[in-house]
Amino acid sequence: LEGGVLDLDPVSFAFNRGELNGTARINATRDMPYSTIDFRLAGYPLESIVPVRGGVAPITGRALGRARLEGQGNSIHRFAAGSKGSISLVVPQGELRAAFAELLGVNASAGLLKLLSGDQSRSSIRCAVADFEVTNGVARAKTFVVDTDVVLAQGSGSINLGTETLDLKIEGESKRPRLLRLWAPILVRGHLSAPSVGVDTGAVVVQAGLTGLLAAVVAPIAALFAFVEPGLAEDANCGSLIANAR
Repeated sequence: LEGGVLDLDPVSFAFNRGELNGTARINATRDMPYSTIDFRLAGYPLESIVPVRGGVAPITGRALGRARLEGQGNSIHRFAAGSKGSISLVVPQGELRAAFAELLGVNASAGLLKLLSGDQSRSSIRCAVADFEVTNGVARAKTFVVDTDVVLAQGSGSINLGTETLDLKIEGESKRPRLLRLWAPILVRGHLSAPSVGVDTGAVVVQAGLTGLLAAVVAPIAALFAFVEPGLAEDANCGSLIANAR
């Protein structure tokens, strides 16, 4: 601490669920303190984010994260609410319950059958990358990719650090042919502590309308094409995505 400027170098915490390391500077010579942080999170278990159900964790793996933010504020909340910079989260590899992996692409034929039958088989997470640009306390997704061995999912949306709320949309593409694929994005909204997950029903209505049109104009069998997923999605370039996010 010198001349009203506090330098924290290093900041280092070891938890039973990962490590946090980095640097921080708090300049209190202004009317409102101005802070700059660069924190890295390592080894955070995904099981801590999604609770275990039925004795089995629906998702496993380790997350890496980095937050580079600056802004003014006389509390952590006020600092975050007006900050600018970047936030990134990377999962180099992991596993996800196969039913949930299929449902990322809203693959009704595979995902719902696995879910309803109690299937506990696993799908590999090749990588997951979420890279956000922060302006005035709002983190907007630049890159949001979850790549599994069966579905490639991409997302968009924002996280408001001031109100601590999410507004994210995830759209998946299957890597394998599927007969009953609903073209409906998954919506993740609400408070960070208790977000709600649902399906964009408006997209389902549009798909149903397309089905009706095909049935009326061509033939009933053609209506099935509106629900067919050819499975043309390819693996993401995980190495490049992770390198850019870091």
